Order: sequence, then C-alpha cells, then structure tokens
Amino acid sequence: MIKQTIRYRLLLLTLIPPILMLLIIVSYFVYQDDKLMREALFDRGSSLSRYLSSVAEYGVITGNTQQLQHISDTLLQDDIVAMTIYDFDGRTILSAGKEPLALQVGANMESAGYCGGDDSRLMFCAPIKLDVMPVSDFESSNASSESTTIGRVELTLSTYLIEEKRQGLWNWSLMLITIVAIITLMVNRFMQRHLVVPLASLSNVVDKVRQGDLQAKVPEGASGELLMLQQGVNVMIDALADMHGHMQQEIETATESLRQALQDIELRNRDLHEERLKAETASLAKSQFLATMSHEIRTPLGGMIGMLHVIRHGISDRQQLDCIDSVEAAANSLRQLIDDILDFSRMEVGKLTLQNQLFNPLSVIEDVMRMFAPSAQQKNLHFVLNVDGTLPHEVVGDPLRFRQILINLTANAIKFTHQGEVVVSAGAVKRDTQRTVRFEVCDTGIGIAAEKQELVFESFTQIDEGDARHYGGSGLGTTVSRELVTMMGGDIGLESELGKGSCFWFELPWEAEESQPESTEAANVLLMEPHESSARAIAAMLESEQIGVTRVTTITQMELALRDRVFDWVMVGVFVHETTNRQLLNQLDQELPDATRLVHLCYVNGERQEGGRIEHLSKPVLPSVLHQLLQHGGGQVDEDETDKVKDLVVLLAEDDEVNARVITHFLTTGGHRVVRVVNGAEALKVMEDHHFDCVLMDMRMPGMDGLEATRLWRSKEGGDSHLPIIALTANASDEDRERCREVGMDDYLTKPVESQRLLETLVHYCR
Repeated sequence: MIKQTIRYRLLLLTLIPPILMLLIIVSYFVYQDDKLMREALFDRGSSLSRYLSSVAEYGVITGNTQQLQHISDTLLQDDIVAMTIYDFDGRTILSAGKEPLALQVGANMESAGYCGGDDSRLMFCAPIKLDVMPVSDFESSNASSESTTIGRVELTLSTYLIEEKRQGLWNWSLMLITIVAIITLMVNRFMQRHLVVPLASLSNVVDKVRQGDLQAKVPEGASGELLMLQQGVNVMIDALADMHGHMQQEIETATESLRQALQDIELRNRDLHEERLKAETASLAKSQFLATMSHEIRTPLGGMIGMLHVIRHGISDRQQLDCIDSVEAAANSLRQLIDDILDFSRMEVGKLTLQNQLFNPLSVIEDVMRMFAPSAQQKNLHFVLNVDGTLPHEVVGDPLRFRQILINLTANAIKFTHQGEVVVSAGAVKRDTQRTVRFEVCDTGIGIAAEKQELVFESFTQIDEGDARHYGGSGLGTTVSRELVTMMGGDIGLESELGKGSCFWFELPWEAEESQPESTEAANVLLMEPHESSARAIAAMLESEQIGVTRVTTITQMELALRDRVFDWVMVGVFVHETTNRQLLNQLDQELPDATRLVHLCYVNGERQEGGRIEHLSKPVLPSVLHQLLQHGGGQVDEDETDKVKDLVVLLAEDDEVNARVITHFLTTGGHRVVRVVNGAEALKVMEDHHFDCVLMDMRMPGMDGLEATRLWRSKEGGDSHLPIIALTANASDEDRERCREVGMDDYLTKPVESQRLLETLVHYCR
C-alpha cells in the first residue's frame, strides 16, 4: 500500500508540474502568434482595399470593365480569393474570384475597413471617390478638397495561411510535450528504483515487526540517508527483540506473583463474604430490633400522650395543667427522639423512601406553628409566620417529611432562644430558570460560632459539650433534616453569629401548581402591633388579601389615625402590661363605630375578653385563619366538618388498653359509638356479624394481626360494598405504608392518635 502510494505520488509530482507549465507557455505563445498574424492580415486587407479603390477610380468613371478585370486578375492570388466593385447606385460592375460573403453591406457606400467575415474568410471595404481637380487659379481651395463617392470596392481574404501556421505551432508543441513527458517518465523510473523500492522494503519490514516478527531485517542496498535509515531500523529491531525477551521474562515472573496474589485475594474475599453476611444479618437484626422496639416504646408512649389529652379536659387548676404540659412536652420530646433514631437508622441502610403527592405547604407550616405556639409563649418569645405571596398553593412532594424538617428546625430555634423572636418564613425564589421554594427559621438565640457551624449537621453532635448538657438533645434533628432535604433534591444551610442568633434555611425544587387565592371584599385595616416582625408579617398577609393597611405602634398614633378616618377593622396587638391591653380594648369597644370590627391579637392560652364585639385572633397569626376571619366578617365561621358527621359505629381493634381508652374517648366525645376487640380474629368475627361504618385496625396484635385480618376481609368482601379500614401504627415507616396499601387498607393513623386528625379521617371516609 505504501509502495503504491509513494509511486503514484512521485509520478504525479514529476510529470504533472513540467507538462502543465509547458502547456501554459505553449498556449501563451500560440495565442500571441495568432494575434499578431490576425492583426497583420487586418492591416493588409485594409491597405489592399484602399489601394484597389484608388486604382479602380478611372475604370468606374469611364466604365472600362477591361481595366477593372485586369486589376482583378492581378490581385486575385494567394490569400485574396474574391473582389467585387459596385457603382454609385450599388449595382455590381465587376465580381471576380470565389463567391463573396453575403454580408449585405453594398448599400453602405461610405463604409471602410473591416466589414465582416466568418471562420475562413474576412471582408474589407473601401469607397471609390472622385477627386475634383481645380481648373482655374481663381477657384477656392476648399472646393478643391471636396470629393464625391462614385462607387465601392469589397475585397475578400482567406485565413487559411493563419490556420496552417497555427496548426504547425500546435504540432510542434505536442511534439515538445511528448519529449518532456518521456524524459519525465525516465526520471520517475530512476527515482522509483532508487527511492520507492527501498522505502517499500522498509515498510514491509516494519509491518512484520508490528505483527510480532522480530527476526525480519531490512536489506541494506540503498545509499546516503536511505542507507542510514535502513541501518537504524535494523538496530531498532534488534533492540526491540532484546527488550521483548527481557519483558517476557518479567511478565512470567509477574504472572506468577499475580497468581499467588489472586489466590490470597480469593481467600480474603471468602472471609470478607462471610463477614458481609454476618454484617447484613446484624444490620437486619438491628433494623428489626429498632422497628420492634420503636413500636413497643411508641405504643405505651402514645397511650400516655393520649391519656394526657383526656385528663386535660377534666382539670381547671392552673398548676395541674402546667404539670400536664411538662409531662406532655417530655413525652413529645421522647417520641421525636425515637423518630429521629429510626429515620437515621433507615438512612444509614438506604431504606428511607419519599412519597410524592399533591399537598398545600402552607397547611403543613400552619400545623407546625400551632404545635410550637404554646412552647414559644411559655418562654415569652415572639413567634411569627411570614409567608410571601409567591409561595405556591399546591406542590408535589412528601408532606410528612417536609413537616418533619420544619419541626426539627423550629424546635431547635425555640430551644436555643431565651428572649426575642423566632420567625418562620416561606416563599418562592428564582434559581436560574427553575422555580425553587425557600423556607427559613430565624431566631435571636445563642447563635453559633463560625468555626463550629460545619459541625451542626453532623450526627450526634452539639456545638459543644456544655450546650449538650444544658439544652439536651441527641444532635440528630439537623442531621436528619439535611438528609431529607438532600433526598428531595434541595439544599440546606445556615447563617449565624455567636450571641446574635441563627437562621437555618432550606430550598426545595418543587413543581408549583399555581392557584389564585379567594379574594375578600375591599376593606381597610388599622393595625397596632408593637412588635416589628409581627407587624410586617400581618401587614403582608392583609395586603395579599387586597386590603389597605395603616400601621401604628403607639396608642397616641392609633388615636390620631382613628380621628382622621373610619376603618373597617381595628387590630390591636398584645402589650407588655396586661392592664393596659384590657383597658384599651374596653375603651375601643365603647368608642368605635358599630360598623368597625375590633380584633384582639392575643397569645395562645392568654386571657381573652368575653362579650361585646371583640374577636380574638391567636398569635402567631396564620394566613388561613386571618382569611377565614376576614371572609366571615368577624361573625361565626362555618360549622366544622367533624360536626356534620355524627353517630358512626366504629370497630376498634387495639390490644393496648391505654391506647384503646384514649381512642374510645376521642370517638365518644365526637358523638360516635365504639365496639372494641383485641386481635384480628375477633375483628373478622364481629365484622361478619354486625354492620360498621369504619374499622380502626392496629397493625400489630397478638394472634392474627391487622394486616392479615384486612387481607382476609378484602378477599371475601363483595365488589358493591367497601368498608373503610384505617390502620393504627406506632411506626409510620415507608415499609408499613406500603404493606397497608398492599392488603387493602384505605389509610393509616400514627400513634399517638390526635383527636382532630382521627375525627377528620372519619369524616373523609364516612361522609
């Protein structure tokens, strides 16, 4: 291949350039010679035509055709092939030689010079003029210069002499090109023999070496640089042969060592496999242990928390209520710790999964605010919710895990803040072209030093040992929150300064499905809120309802504002002194016009005034509660959905006595009847003999558990009837949820069961 390529390229390089150059030179000289000959022919034709017109003057005047014939016989030779003479009227006097060109120019008596032609002949014309000779010395000189046209002569010349010379030039050119080509081929032949053949031989040897033949040698028959190249290649082949032998020996040694190492690795892999099986068995046992212990601990703990709710309704003593609050707070902390440990264990083994469903993030945020409002009030903290109008009303995500993140961050903020405020903010932000929802929990607590901020999200880590002893906690809340945010595809971080507070934030790339909020009637509000963050948040909520807001911070400013205009609403926040607050409300109740609605912004469990037209709005102010208040004009709101469904017959399958008493109390208080059994077999028997509106089925019971009982009931249940079965579980893990769905349960409730959540679930499935 290389030989053929070099040969063809050498042939092209030695043959084409000289021949091409020779063609260009020959073409140029042939063109110039042809041009000169045509110019000479044109000059000769013009001169002969003018000469003929001069000598033919007498013959035309006298009509002497013999003279004209003699002139034509004399001229018609060599390349002059035809001659035609016309009189003044354009009649032909004489036509001699071959047939003249039919150019129809005889009528133009004054035309002179070249008149036309074709590839083989050229015609030249000249007028025959009569020169008037003066006959008297007295005639004007101008008159003597005038002449009269009396005829015309046409002379036709042949171009065969030019063609003969041109053909001769091309013949000599072709002969010269042939000679040059022969010489070039001879030179190319010589170069191929002394250059191409040695290179081809060298290429063949290199190809053999590439294929592994290290015994091949290049024949050293060239000279000069090619000989040096051939010798160098042979030396290189010898060196490669020596290196190959040395490498082969080393490869054999390395192969033997590798074989021995593989045997050792195989033995180690067997040991590692056995250890891995032991570790997986231990991990499975740990997971089962955690799940079992979580259920066993959460079941009595849930019963204890539920029983505290039952006891609370029958106690009015403030000191006893404080004791119940303390016990309930400790129980909730223990439950949260168990949840964090279980979630952390699932994260370690990669078994924690997320659910995707449509929900309202504002509803989850408001639930968390209600949950922590008593704790914040107990520490005299301003607890504020600041919701941006860009927060989407519906997103697709996991509401349970989102709630868990908010609970962890909010609980930490309240725990580490002794005075000031805790502000929860939410709103949508733009990140490049993606819409991201951002949440912030900011406080004015102890803060975190810059060098310790990176430890905040580490497992079982507090910012220092002193804080761990003073504040308590496992340090898992922020770790679990970080892992959950990461699983949701978001980011989490914090900004903090020691002694000035902290701000934890996280962003979630939720797909927002925007919906327009229900608008209220046009109104104006006078807002007197001494706390700046609360005032800004409430004003933003009112403005999102298209309501005009006038903000004041003192009683004097409020009196001036009321003197200038009439407001539809007057909202008064809590002052430091309760006496001042009570007096101001009573005064406003008496002085404000009847059309003005008076709202008291009070704290949870704070003292409220009865009678009059004073409405009480608990702080932190929630957008949904404020919207409902504005929609109903301060009057009674719609009846709770749970009050619309009464007198349901509910089957409760629960083996734990305390939990059964708590759930029974919630149901009977809600106006429903309860039948209780302690295992799945009893539940199936009762379900076959009696009609129930709903079944609350514990997942773990002695004998037949709730899952097996539900599976058997669904297999026998007719297609026209469907009995709602709600699972009761102390461990709402992803595995338990999936198992509930597989056996046909409609929903599940996590212990400890909340009264409102239980009644709302019954309304949803039994309406």
